[in-house]
Amino acid sequence: MKNKELDRLMGSVVGFLIGDALGAPVEFAKIPKPVTDFEPAYRKGLKAGQYTDDTQHLIISLDSLIENQGAIDLDNIGKRLIQWYSANPRSIGRTTEQAIQNLKKRVPPEKSGIDHQNACGSLALARLIPYCLYSALVPYEVKLTSGNEKRILGVTHAHKDVARMGSLVNYYIQEMAQGKSSEAVTFQIVDEDNFLNKKYRKKLEQVLDLSQNRSIDPTSAIETIGDSGFVEDIVYSAIYSVLRANNFRNSVLFAANGFGDADSRAAITGSLAGLQYGYSQIPEQWKSQLEDHELLKEKAKKLFDVVNSTRSRFSYSQKIINQIINDN
Repeated sequence: MKNKELDRLMGSVVGFLIGDALGAPVEFAKIPKPVTDFEPAYRKGLKAGQYTDDTQHLIISLDSLIENQGAIDLDNIGKRLIQWYSANPRSIGRTTEQAIQNLKKRVPPEKSGIDHQNACGSLALARLIPYCLYSALVPYEVKLTSGNEKRILGVTHAHKDVARMGSLVNYYIQEMAQGKSSEAVTFQIVDEDNFLNKKYRKKLEQVLDLSQNRSIDPTSAIETIGDSGFVEDIVYSAIYSVLRANNFRNSVLFAANGFGDADSRAAITGSLAGLQYGYSQIPEQWKSQLEDHELLKEKAKKLFDVVNSTRSRFSYSQKIINQIINDN
């Protein structure tokens, strides 16, 4: 694909779906078998190549972002969450359900999220990722702030640990969208003194060390990092999976074969790996077997149209400002 930005954006969106669909059959399975390709997720009632609620939440944000031309509209997101809940979602966690019940009681989306240590899953990150991708490609004036990260996540998941992991995912997306490798971004964060805090950077150092130790197999490494549904375990093990592999395919397979919360981990892995390698480097076999592949490709293209529209708007504004300055 000639346009590298669009290739990365499409890779990130479609990569998320692929990881989700690969991990769904083995999510918290008691006796999981190794993942090599799409398989039916019988416990979830899904056919091979179908996705879970993680991707449904990615779509909610994609649609809201496109409809609002890049603006964050929490009321619109809240309405879409209620519609999704009313349409028999494929699965739903307790935290998300409680938050949507709050929305149905007309609690504002700024206050509907659950702020509790036991309410720190990763589902809200699926809604954040489209905003991160948009922000990574638009002018500096409309970059995603930490405050807006919290607002988007907080519609359902309002705990500070979720917000911190949202900031970490956004950092990776911002840098990788410009062509940096996951390894370069990781070294960059570890060497910084003012991003997150020492505890989180130390955890990232462990992830980096494990990814460079080829004597430890990926499944064991992910178990060491943490394979639970807690947001920190999911994000760090996803970053490990991208660091450990040298292509898209291996990244998502490493993530899915970490078992535990396999679909959420592999979805975030697929989004980051898709951003690094691009849509053009995703195996064609997986694209052809993936549910709603063409639909999500089109949504990614529409998001890129919004990016270009935003760029044009700011370019025109800057041109007018420069003209006024020159006239004076």
